Amino acid sequence: MKKEIKEKVMKIMDLALEINSREKNTIFVEFSGHTNEICVHTYERGWEHWRETGEGRKKLNESYLYLDKDDCVEKLDNLIEKLKEMKG
Repeated sequence: MKKEIKEKVMKIMDLALEINSREKNTIFVEFSGHTNEICVHTYERGWEHWRETGEGRKKLNESYLYLDKDDCVEKLDNLIEKLKEMKG
């Protein structure tokens, strides 16, 4: 994995941890090494609200990213910006 891509993945995980420290179970980040993929799910009102009502889950445009694709850097940047917006 290229250093630039690794740094962006780490930034996404860092932002998710910061957001989740304010409201538990809001952002889920998964990395699948066998497919070189990162997956991000957001729950704008938190997991519990979604679990109880089925509302508030937001699928981000860049929620499933294969890190070996040519356009992954741009998509990672878009995802980072969206998470920064959520962080406030």
